[in-house]
Amino acid sequence: MAGTYEASTFTLTSFTGTTDLLLAGATVDATLAPDGTTSGRLFVPGGEEDGSADAFIGEAEFIAGRNTLTAEGTFGGVSIFLQLVKAD
Repeated sequence: MAGTYEASTFTLTSFTGTTDLLLAGATVDATLAPDGTTSGRLFVPGGEEDGSADAFIGEAEFIAGRNTLTAEGTFGGVSIFLQLVKAD
């Protein structure tokens, strides 16, 4: 699973509908090192530093697939879905 991953899908769904955060300018990348450490960056335009996307990343349980990492969760009535694909 070690490698660099980039977001291929990143959506937020609330009672008002679904927003494609990538189309809105959001970016997510993560690097998983062979020793188990991780690093990465989450950027959501107009997002607050302590926003739900940030909390979601820290608390999310990612499911590994073939060259993918997928997570989803609901925070305060807002559902977030994130899929990362291996870039290298």
